[in-house]
Amino acid sequence: MPLLYQMLSAAAAIAGAPVGGDLAGTLPNPTVVGITGTAGVTAIHGATLRWDLGVASPTLHQADQTAASTNGQNLTVQAQNATGVTSSGGNLRLSSGTGTTAAGNVDLQTGGVSQVLVNPSGTVTLRSAGTNTITTAGTEAILEQTGDASGTTRIRVQSRSGVNGLLIDNPTLDLADLVLKGSAHQFVMRMESRAGSAVLSASALPEFQFGVAGTPTFVANSQAVGLGFLTPLVQWTPSVVSPKLFQIDIGTASATGQTLTVHAQNATGATSFGGNLDLTSGTGTTGPGAVNLQTGGTSRFTVTDTKLSMAAPTLAFTPTQASATIRQDDEISVNGRTLLVQAQNSTAGGSTGGALDLRSGTGISLPGAVTIRAGATTRIQVNTTGLGFFGVTPVARSAAYTVTNPTTDRALNVTADTLAQGLAVLGTLILDLQLLGLVG
Repeated sequence: MPLLYQMLSAAAAIAGAPVGGDLAGTLPNPTVVGITGTAGVTAIHGATLRWDLGVASPTLHQADQTAASTNGQNLTVQAQNATGVTSSGGNLRLSSGTGTTAAGNVDLQTGGVSQVLVNPSGTVTLRSAGTNTITTAGTEAILEQTGDASGTTRIRVQSRSGVNGLLIDNPTLDLADLVLKGSAHQFVMRMESRAGSAVLSASALPEFQFGVAGTPTFVANSQAVGLGFLTPLVQWTPSVVSPKLFQIDIGTASATGQTLTVHAQNATGATSFGGNLDLTSGTGTTGPGAVNLQTGGTSRFTVTDTKLSMAAPTLAFTPTQASATIRQDDEISVNGRTLLVQAQNSTAGGSTGGALDLRSGTGISLPGAVTIRAGATTRIQVNTTGLGFFGVTPVARSAAYTVTNPTTDRALNVTADTLAQGLAVLGTLILDLQLLGLVG
């Protein structure tokens, strides 16, 4: 049995008696010189094991195992167990020494190589030259702070239904941020659930915000998406071919696709105007592009810098529209421009140009009239009764005139012609008016 164990456990030990071997000094507080023994031997005395001031780099370790194919033994440093009722086990502390300038570091090593370094400021450095990994075999890993201005926040690593990756947890406030920060700028991805901080409707929280905190560029909730907070803008990179803004197709039988609305801002304040909606094509070095309005992928209206082309055969106003008008805006400083309404030209050989049809609407009792005005003055009006000129109410065409023995004569001398010559001119005039359909 080693001398250390004998001296500490012998019933005949006398205070003040000198000791030797594994111990030096006097009992009951000897100085440990060395600890030797076999398996199962324990030396127990006091609460502190320390080295003298002059000892350089003292080491607590087991002697090397030099036998071939034999593993080294585990070394356990353990605080006290407490087996009494409602007790707690003792803490195990690894503490560096204090200093007048700074405390020392705590250095965790494997095989003499530093792997984890804790400095006095609380910084933990993983020092492996390769990939550093922190691993837990538990159900999740948690990184938590509890002392910042807005309270506790946690980062959880989970892999389960609903969360397969990183979970940012804020048990204090109903929001959570993931901040991306460079050397000069930072962006925040925020889950915002505070009604007073909602960018969209506070009734549809939570909402997702991306951009600068407080003025996000992209906002989305369960009902809407907002693009642009201060300067609304949606951009695609130059290499994107035919970018689209659309809703995903619906494949359900007998289902109707949803309406997609592009809407400028409403203004609800007194004497305000709603925002304009601009659909603009891109500019080019030769000319600007066209704006196409399509139905089902087929262009119906095409707007270029020189014309508006319509592929649909009908331009219609809604039934409730009163006094629908096609016109050019008023001009103040110069004469008004000519407005041309023209049927189609045809340049093919032997072809005929398109007809121009001015037609009033039908009605249960009577169709409407067709009126031609100069300014606000009626010059020609056509209705179901007949035709009127210069503001005269339209009248029916007269009964048929009968001209017998006509001789074509369109020259009239009122002082020299005979009665027969004058009647010939009158007969010619009647026949001409009949050809025009103005008289019967």
